[in-house]
Amino acid sequence: MKTNLKKVKTVIEALVSRASDIDDPAYFRQENKKLKLNLNESKNNINKLTEQVTTLSKQMEYIIQENANLKAQIKTLSSKSINVQQPGPSNIKTNYIAQRPKNLNLLQGNKPKIVSIETGRFITP
Repeated sequence: MKTNLKKVKTVIEALVSRASDIDDPAYFRQENKKLKLNLNESKNNINKLTEQVTTLSKQMEYIIQENANLKAQIKTLSSKSINVQQPGPSNIKTNYIAQRPKNLNLLQGNKPKIVSIETGRFITP
């Protein structure tokens, strides 16, 4: 019972001291200053965030424009035909290719066989 009375007594003392603070105009001035500082800090944070959003939106517009330009360039390039010239004269055709033996152990000393492109048969050199 004594512990409960002590708790009640401390709560009442806290309320009385709080009530005396509330009656004091200096307390209100101090609380008002704190609130004004918090408000100014919040306004500054909002201004910084607004600047960042503006910068990001400008960057995004630039990126969107660059993307559109690149798509247009790709479309232009893909619509053009590209002529690639092979090195050397184009009228020479080779009818034969050299083929190495597949098993070098069995065919050592033999010359490479030549296969005809047209017939697909081996030709002895």
